[in-house]
Amino acid sequence: MKTLGMVLAILALWTGVALIWAGWRDRRSASTPRRRKVVDTPTITRRQRLTILVGFILGVAVWLLTGWLVAVIAGPLAAWLGPLLLGADGSAERIERLDAMSEWARLLASSVSVTGLEQAIVSTQGSIPEPIKAEVNALIARVRTNTISTETAIRSFADDLDDGGTGDLICATLLVAVDKRGSGLRRMLESLADSVDEDVRNRRATEVERKGFRTQTRMVTTIITLFLAYLFLLTDFMEPYKSGGLQLVLVGLACGFAGALYWMRLLTLERPIPRFLGSTANAARRSGTHRQTKRAIS
Repeated sequence: MKTLGMVLAILALWTGVALIWAGWRDRRSASTPRRRKVVDTPTITRRQRLTILVGFILGVAVWLLTGWLVAVIAGPLAAWLGPLLLGADGSAERIERLDAMSEWARLLASSVSVTGLEQAIVSTQGSIPEPIKAEVNALIARVRTNTISTETAIRSFADDLDDGGTGDLICATLLVAVDKRGSGLRRMLESLADSVDEDVRNRRATEVERKGFRTQTRMVTTIITLFLAYLFLLTDFMEPYKSGGLQLVLVGLACGFAGALYWMRLLTLERPIPRFLGSTANAARRSGTHRQTKRAIS
């Protein structure tokens, strides 16, 4: 009966943590004015929630079999932080997408000088870089059907790319070209492609340094995990922590160690650039960038 009560208490604890997490998330509309900076919270996917649930069930099983209460906390934490620390963070894919955007901007620049904007967009279909092929094909389909305006098609293209830096800048350039068919569009696209190429080179150099740091983090995590497994399974060094409040101390140490590892992981992640086009755009920032781009093309 006592064991059942402890299980229910731990379930209530994790339910409370989940409710606090859900309540902390920002559910306001993207267009809602914000008086202060909102701190982004990491998103937990459905697959991660299932993994955490499996880790919790295994942790409860280990606790009931061995008496180690710390397993109830360590199981879900290991299930959540393990893939985050040992898996890839998508930096290489983002760099490839930037490179593809630069290549497509050059293709568009080479065509727009001899034909109209819509025809130039359609003419790039046979040479679309693979990382953004689906997004550009969707743009070409919208332009060909003529069911919506070119401006609406470009704004939808910006949402498809979902890139606050290069993607929105390319689309802002095209939006200005829709309003003002100036001869400076080719020059602007080529200049933009040169800028993106430089950014890609810098990002790749930075990624090499971050990759080394992530490798060190994985090594430290693996070594400490194996050492703790050795202490728990093959020695009696951890037996004093099994009784009384010392097991709660061990839970606190495990949470502190997991928090430190997660913080180290966050240091290697790239912060996304806020978008100025699309549904998440800031109206004032969009207006300022639009005017600057228009002056550059004129």
